[in-house]
Formats: sequence, C-alpha cells, structure tokens
Amino acid sequence: MPTTDSGRAEGPDGALRPETGAGVAGAVSNAISGGAPNAPCAAVSQAAGTAVDEAPAAPAGSRGEKNGVRDGAAGHPLRLEAWDEAEAGRWDAFVTAHADAGPYHRFAWLRAVRRAYGYRPLALAALRGDEVVGLLPGVVHRRPGRRTLISLPYCDYGGPLADDPAVAGRLVREACRLAAGSGAATSEYRLFQRDAVEDCPEKVVMRLALPDDFATLLASLKAKVRSQVNKPLRDGLTAGHGGPELLDAFHAVYARNMRDLGSPPHGGRWFREVLAAYGGAARIFVVRMPNGAPAAASVLLVSGATAAVPWASSLREFNRANPNMLLYRAMLEFAAGAGCAVFDFGRSTPGGGTFRFKRQWGARPYPLRWRRHGGDGEPLGDPADDFPGGRATGGAAEGQSPETTDEISGCAEASDRESGAPFASMHTAAAARDASGDGSPGAGAAGGGEAHPSRLRLLAAGCWRLLPVPVSTALGGALRKYISL
Repeated sequence: MPTTDSGRAEGPDGALRPETGAGVAGAVSNAISGGAPNAPCAAVSQAAGTAVDEAPAAPAGSRGEKNGVRDGAAGHPLRLEAWDEAEAGRWDAFVTAHADAGPYHRFAWLRAVRRAYGYRPLALAALRGDEVVGLLPGVVHRRPGRRTLISLPYCDYGGPLADDPAVAGRLVREACRLAAGSGAATSEYRLFQRDAVEDCPEKVVMRLALPDDFATLLASLKAKVRSQVNKPLRDGLTAGHGGPELLDAFHAVYARNMRDLGSPPHGGRWFREVLAAYGGAARIFVVRMPNGAPAAASVLLVSGATAAVPWASSLREFNRANPNMLLYRAMLEFAAGAGCAVFDFGRSTPGGGTFRFKRQWGARPYPLRWRRHGGDGEPLGDPADDFPGGRATGGAAEGQSPETTDEISGCAEASDRESGAPFASMHTAAAARDASGDGSPGAGAAGGGEAHPSRLRLLAAGCWRLLPVPVSTALGGALRKYISL
C-alpha cells in the first residue's frame, strides 16, 4: 500500500485512509454547525476495507458512553471506513435519500476534483452494521506553502452528512486527524443553515422550494418579473440544454464574463471532468440571440430532489434582451419538470445585485457557516467569525459593482463565488491567520474590515479586466487549482 510523505496510508486513487484500530473522539461542538446547519457531503474516493471501530454498546453513564451518545446503538458499533470508487454507488444512494443532501455531495464532485486538479480525496463513511449512517467528503487542497482539508472546494457547501450530531462530530475529528497526518494543519467545513433567515447579515445560499410545475411558479411572480421572463421569447431569443456538445458555447460566455468581472475562470478541463463525472445529472443551458450568438449560459447539477446552479453567466452587450431571465426560466422549468423540490441558486451577499435577482424568483436566504478546525478536531476561533471573506459588506466590496447586475434581468449575473471573490481567497486567509495569531480566521476575514485585502482585491480585479480573453482564460485555468472558492 502506498504511503504519503508523512507515512500516512493511501488508497489506490491517493485517497486518505484511517488507521485500523484508531478511535474517533466524540461530537464536535454541535456537530460543527452551531446546532443547525447540516450541509451535505459530496462525491467520493474511498478505500474500502479499512475501518475505525468504536466501542460496542454500553449502559448509559458508563465508560462506553461518549458525549452523551451511546456507542453501538441497536447493538451495532459505529465504525468509520474510507471508501474508493468501488463504493460510489452506495455513497450516492445515501446522498440521494438524505433530505439535506445536494449535488455537490455526490461522488462525482470528488472524482471531478481529482481528475481535473489532481488533489487527493478523502471520503469517510460511518456505518452501524451494514447501514450507512453518515458521510464526509473532503479534498486536501494546496496553496503555496499551505495545505488545508476542505469539504468541499469549488462549491458553496459540503461537510458531514448525518442525522446524528455525534456521528457528524466523529467524522469531523477523524477527517481532521487524517488531514493533519498528510500535512494539512487545518480543516475547513462549508455548511449552510437548514432554516432560512430573512435579515441575515452574512453570506447566504439562495434556495427556492419548487412547485409541481413551472406554470405555478410563473403565476406566483410579480407582474413586472413575469413580463421580463416572457420578453426574451417575444423578441426571438431561444434556450436549449444538452451535454458536452454545448461546452464550447458555455465556456465562451463564462470565460468572457469572468474576465469582465475581474476573476480567473476555471479552464475547459474542469468542466469536461464535471460533465464526465455527473453524466446525465449535469446539463448545460445556452440562450442564443435571434442570430444564433450565445448570450447566456449555465451548468445545472441535479441530485435527488435538488437542482443547483454552480455557474451562470451572460454577456453585457446583450443586457437589453434579458437573456438571463430566459436562462433561469429554462433551468427552473427543467428542474420542476424533473420532479425537483428545491432549486439552489448559489451563494449571494444580502442586498447585492445577485441576491435581489434570485429573490425575485421567490428564493429564500439560508446562512452559510464555514468552520475551521485544527488537527485535533477542535474549532478554531469564534464560530461566528468563521466565514472566509466574512460578513456581507455590499456588492462593491465583494468585487462586483452593483451596476453590473440588473435587479430584474440579472444581466451579467454570477454567484459571489464567480464575481471577483476568487482573488481574495489568495491572500485574505493568510492575512486573517496573521491577525489572529492562532491559525483561525481573524476579524479582517470575518468582517471584511481589512482595508488592505479589499484594495488588493479591487486592484487585482481591475488589472484582470484589462487582459485579452484568451490570456485571462489560459491564466485562469492555471490559477484556479489554488483558489478554493
């Protein structure tokens, strides 16, 4: 069996594996989520057969009870296993059936990350007997001079997926231990709160409860919004969806829009691997002008009852035609027709242009809670300050000027993940660690109050906008490996 440079055992795909017989400590503070969020886990690389066994059932109050939760409920001890591709079907079956799961929790996400960027995956499963009771996916992400286990990179949420907070806590502690053994000093878990919060001052993920058909949703919109939704069709714009055959059209719009927003784009290889990993669960949508020119495009991922939009872009020269309204109409109609119950619009800053655009469709804000832990599994810093890039400070401070996104049409719309913020991730975390002195996010990272990171971000974004699109696309494909947003 191959080992890491630290002697840690690896699976056949480079997946980290638990050491047989090593115990997992009890639940991490409120399952690392403040008691509410339980954002699901994602795709996986798993080395079957190795396990961490917990003690068998013991009477309440005895030494066999940890953190108030008895080991081996219903007569079965809890054990943790690291899985590989051979268990992908079993992993996805748990994800599909779990109410909190989304497309990023599927095995496909880790597979795409490994194949596109070469990162070592970690996929922990918790079992009682033959029953899967929890999952945790992660990636040991690298930036120059630093390694961090992230669950999950390149998307809004990940973290442990389990109904029992004690199981989630044990998964986190074991993941932290494995990550530390491979040189990752910290672990980051991206969660979202289960309950919507209407006046949240922090970053949120915007989610819409879908009706049974799109006609019902359309009828629920305000008259002005309905008019904007129907206008592109009246003006001769068309929308279509498909698979890899539409990748070139999508990436042309996406790369151009990212350049205009001042952010490095993912290269074509990343999207090819996402499409290959998800198969029919990934769809590309393209809106074309009457002359056939692509004006807006997106990628939609579907898992179980949830459809999510990781990437959506439109070109500014077509703003007056409202192609983004037709783009989202097509995706929402597709999701409702596929029987999805939830439509995930992605991350936004409350009060910003993308927030208002998503809000007009009826989406509600669910606060994001990104938590950092040390190698011992203990949280670092104040959990309230654990969102990198921090509390909402308005569109301009997030690298996207309010005027770049129209509240109704959503022209040039992109999630905050794709709107200038990636540059910040290259320096904000380091500045936050320096400010806190203990490796935890400092006040600058949490509150967006560090003037220097904001100026640096705006300067970098301004310079990026001056690059020719082929140059920004080539550079972005190389840089994106090191930017986890």
